[in-house]
Amino acid sequence: MRWRALQNGRVYIQQHVEDGLLSIDELRDMVGREGELFSNRVLRYAASLRGTRQYWFQQRSRLIAMVDDLGMPTIFFTHSAADFHWPDLARLFQNCTSNDFTQREAVADNPAIADWHFYNRVQKFVQCYYIEILGATDFWLRFEWQHRGSPHIHGLAWLANAPNVENVMALPNDQISEREQLINYIDSLICTSNPAILPDGSNAQHAPPPRFDPHPCGLNYKDIHNYQEDLANLVATCQRHTRCSPSYCLRIFQGEQSCRFGYPHPLQSSTIISIDNGQPELTTVRNDGLINSFNPIQLSAWRANVDMKFIVSRQRVIEYCAKYATKCEPRLQSLKDIFQGIITSLKDGNTSLTAVQKLLINSVGQRDYSAQETCHILLQLPMYKIL
Repeated sequence: MRWRALQNGRVYIQQHVEDGLLSIDELRDMVGREGELFSNRVLRYAASLRGTRQYWFQQRSRLIAMVDDLGMPTIFFTHSAADFHWPDLARLFQNCTSNDFTQREAVADNPAIADWHFYNRVQKFVQCYYIEILGATDFWLRFEWQHRGSPHIHGLAWLANAPNVENVMALPNDQISEREQLINYIDSLICTSNPAILPDGSNAQHAPPPRFDPHPCGLNYKDIHNYQEDLANLVATCQRHTRCSPSYCLRIFQGEQSCRFGYPHPLQSSTIISIDNGQPELTTVRNDGLINSFNPIQLSAWRANVDMKFIVSRQRVIEYCAKYATKCEPRLQSLKDIFQGIITSLKDGNTSLTAVQKLLINSVGQRDYSAQETCHILLQLPMYKIL
């Protein structure tokens, strides 16, 4: 990444000859608004440096253009990694078994193998589930890494034969059959119900998730015989929001502390689509206020935390999905402070090329990179995928 930043700096100077002629004194005089304009101009060349802010800004624009061209996507999905439990990953490590502390050590010691495994697992799952089962005609997904380094993906998918939500919502209120068909389609895809809770509301669990040995994520799908029990165990361990804390999700809203994800959600006897501030709002049937939305086949086959949401508003795709799926790490310093720090570090013998290259290198070093993300970049694996 550093080498590419240096190369991009040379390309910038070749294409902006006038900036290449700036002296050190002239650069020092540019501190302020003019320096920010100069920095912005340079940092556009960081769009090819994978993982930088400029890179994800560019991908955001492309994703929005994709939505404009293809229309509103059908679903928004997320897949996390159970890299401490997956037996197929454990088999890639020598002398390691799943559901054992040794797998944690193996993942930490072999970030390239862990990241490569996740990338290939995603590839196969998208093909088998989203394309062959759900009939996705187009999709966009992005790889991301948690602070501890474990990967996950966010994505959008356009499904064949999905009802056109915008057309259905534009129909008169007396067109009940079309709306019922839409609701039935949504219920066939999205689940926010706990299979462990009986219809009378009994068996509801409000305690921390039970401990299983082996962990449900560590089971091979072919070895499972009771699929409903297995699904309930996966929901209990992967899909319930059971621990709110100030360091994770608790925030102060209007003087009161509450979960930023809205848990617990109110229970809902049936799926409805209402209008909120002029935009459609989907509320799915729910018997457990702590359940994160999922598809049963998606969760059972992936065997780790997942998310699936049905999209009912084009505006919210642009405002939420595109920004969330292509979000970048916040900049720690303003461009003015970054430029001033670089100019201060320049020596009299330096050229403007040095300032340009330092700006581009700074765009790479604005945040920490986990070991798995670093390996992902070194292995030249894509940061996002499009069909």
